[in-house]
Amino acid sequence: MRPSPPPLPPTTRAKRPAEPLLLAVGGGATLAGLLWLKLGAPAPPCPLLHLTGIPCPTCGATRCLQALLVGDLPAAFGWNPLIALLVIGTPAALLYAALATLGILRPFAHPGPRAARALAAGAAALLALNWGYLIAAGKIS
Repeated sequence: MRPSPPPLPPTTRAKRPAEPLLLAVGGGATLAGLLWLKLGAPAPPCPLLHLTGIPCPTCGATRCLQALLVGDLPAAFGWNPLIALLVIGTPAALLYAALATLGILRPFAHPGPRAARALAAGAAALLALNWGYLIAAGKIS
Protein backbone atom coordinates (compact mmCIF):
# COMPACT_ATOMS: atom_id res chain seq x y z
CA MET A 1 0.00 0.00 0.00
CA ARG A 2 1.38 3.37 -1.02
CA PRO A 3 1.32 6.28 1.39
CA SER A 4 -0.84 9.22 0.39
CA PRO A 5 0.99 12.21 -1.07
CA PRO A 6 1.68 15.12 1.27
CA PRO A 7 -0.82 17.99 1.16
CA LEU A 8 -0.09 20.84 -1.22
CA PRO A 9 1.35 24.00 0.29
CA PRO A 10 -1.21 26.79 0.72
CA THR A 11 0.17 28.79 -2.21
CA THR A 12 -0.43 26.01 -4.74
CA ARG A 13 -3.91 24.90 -3.67
CA ALA A 14 -6.63 25.61 -6.18
CA LYS A 15 -8.64 28.68 -5.26
CA ARG A 16 -12.35 28.85 -5.84
CA PRO A 17 -13.37 31.67 -8.15
CA ALA A 18 -15.23 34.51 -6.49
CA GLU A 19 -17.30 35.39 -9.56
CA PRO A 20 -20.26 33.04 -8.89
CA LEU A 21 -20.53 34.42 -5.35
CA LEU A 22 -20.29 37.99 -6.65
CA LEU A 23 -22.98 37.23 -9.19
CA ALA A 24 -25.33 35.67 -6.63
CA VAL A 25 -24.90 38.24 -3.87
CA GLY A 26 -24.68 41.29 -6.13
CA GLY A 27 -27.61 40.23 -8.28
CA GLY A 28 -29.76 39.38 -5.29
CA ALA A 29 -28.95 42.63 -3.50
CA THR A 30 -29.63 44.64 -6.66
CA LEU A 31 -33.00 43.00 -7.22
CA ALA A 32 -33.98 43.37 -3.56
CA GLY A 33 -33.00 47.05 -3.57
CA LEU A 34 -34.90 47.80 -6.76
CA LEU A 35 -37.98 46.01 -5.45
CA TRP A 36 -37.78 47.89 -2.15
CA LEU A 37 -37.51 51.24 -3.94
CA LYS A 38 -40.26 50.31 -6.40
CA LEU A 39 -42.63 49.48 -3.55
CA GLY A 40 -42.00 52.94 -2.11
CA ALA A 41 -40.80 51.70 1.27
CA PRO A 42 -39.56 54.53 3.47
CA ALA A 43 -35.86 54.76 4.20
CA PRO A 44 -34.95 53.36 7.60
CA PRO A 45 -33.68 56.02 10.00
CA CYS A 46 -29.92 56.19 10.51
CA PRO A 47 -29.14 55.30 14.15
CA LEU A 48 -25.80 57.17 14.14
CA LEU A 49 -27.39 60.34 12.74
CA HIS A 50 -30.30 60.08 15.18
CA LEU A 51 -28.06 59.60 18.22
CA THR A 52 -25.15 61.91 17.40
CA GLY A 53 -26.22 64.22 14.58
CA ILE A 54 -23.31 62.89 12.50
CA PRO A 55 -24.20 61.08 9.27
CA CYS A 56 -22.94 57.56 8.76
CA PRO A 57 -20.85 56.74 5.65
CA THR A 58 -23.97 55.49 3.84
CA CYS A 59 -26.34 58.31 4.79
CA GLY A 60 -28.26 59.50 1.77
CA ALA A 61 -27.97 56.14 0.00
CA THR A 62 -31.72 55.69 -0.44
CA ARG A 63 -32.18 59.19 -1.87
CA CYS A 64 -29.09 58.59 -4.05
CA LEU A 65 -30.67 55.41 -5.44
CA GLN A 66 -33.98 57.16 -6.01
CA ALA A 67 -32.19 59.91 -7.94
CA LEU A 68 -30.30 57.33 -10.01
CA LEU A 69 -33.54 55.54 -10.87
CA VAL A 70 -34.91 58.70 -12.47
CA GLY A 71 -31.57 59.54 -14.13
CA ASP A 72 -30.66 62.55 -11.98
CA LEU A 73 -26.88 62.02 -11.72
CA PRO A 74 -26.02 65.39 -10.09
CA ALA A 75 -28.56 64.80 -7.31
CA ALA A 76 -27.37 61.21 -6.83
CA PHE A 77 -23.74 62.28 -6.48
CA GLY A 78 -24.84 65.08 -4.17
CA TRP A 79 -26.58 62.67 -1.79
CA ASN A 80 -23.73 60.14 -1.60
CA PRO A 81 -20.94 60.05 -4.21
CA LEU A 82 -19.51 56.69 -3.17
CA ILE A 83 -22.88 54.93 -3.28
CA ALA A 84 -23.55 56.50 -6.69
CA LEU A 85 -20.25 55.17 -8.05
CA LEU A 86 -20.87 51.72 -6.60
CA VAL A 87 -24.40 51.54 -8.04
CA ILE A 88 -23.27 52.75 -11.46
CA GLY A 89 -20.46 50.15 -11.46
CA THR A 90 -22.66 47.28 -10.27
CA PRO A 91 -24.10 46.30 -13.70
CA ALA A 92 -20.61 46.11 -15.19
CA ALA A 93 -19.39 43.98 -12.28
CA LEU A 94 -22.39 41.66 -12.54
CA LEU A 95 -21.91 41.32 -16.31
CA TYR A 96 -18.24 40.47 -15.81
CA ALA A 97 -19.11 37.94 -13.09
CA ALA A 98 -21.70 36.28 -15.32
CA LEU A 99 -19.31 36.06 -18.28
CA ALA A 100 -16.47 34.76 -16.09
CA THR A 101 -18.79 32.18 -14.50
CA LEU A 102 -19.82 30.99 -17.97
CA GLY A 103 -16.16 30.75 -19.01
CA ILE A 104 -16.44 33.48 -21.66
CA LEU A 105 -14.05 35.79 -19.82
CA ARG A 106 -11.04 34.84 -17.76
CA PRO A 107 -11.52 35.39 -14.01
CA PHE A 108 -9.38 37.97 -12.29
CA ALA A 109 -6.34 36.61 -10.51
CA HIS A 110 -6.58 36.78 -6.74
CA PRO A 111 -4.38 39.56 -5.40
CA GLY A 112 -1.40 38.70 -3.27
CA PRO A 113 -1.23 39.83 0.36
CA ARG A 114 0.52 43.09 -0.48
CA ALA A 115 -1.97 44.01 -3.22
CA ALA A 116 -4.88 43.01 -0.97
CA ARG A 117 -3.62 45.35 1.76
CA ALA A 118 -3.24 48.17 -0.79
CA LEU A 119 -6.78 47.58 -2.07
CA ALA A 120 -8.14 47.58 1.49
CA ALA A 121 -6.28 50.80 2.29
CA GLY A 122 -7.64 52.42 -0.89
CA ALA A 123 -11.19 51.34 -0.05
CA ALA A 124 -10.82 52.71 3.50
CA ALA A 125 -9.50 56.02 2.12
CA LEU A 126 -12.45 56.32 -0.29
CA LEU A 127 -14.88 55.56 2.52
CA ALA A 128 -13.22 58.19 4.76
CA LEU A 129 -13.30 60.81 1.98
CA ASN A 130 -16.95 60.07 1.29
CA TRP A 131 -17.80 60.30 4.98
CA GLY A 132 -15.94 63.60 5.23
CA TYR A 133 -17.93 64.92 2.27
CA LEU A 134 -21.23 63.90 3.88
CA ILE A 135 -20.30 65.64 7.13
CA ALA A 136 -19.04 68.78 5.37
CA ALA A 137 -21.99 68.99 2.96
CA GLY A 138 -24.47 68.85 5.84
CA LYS A 139 -27.28 67.80 3.49
CA ILE A 140 -28.33 64.83 5.57
CA SER A 141 -31.27 65.49 7.81
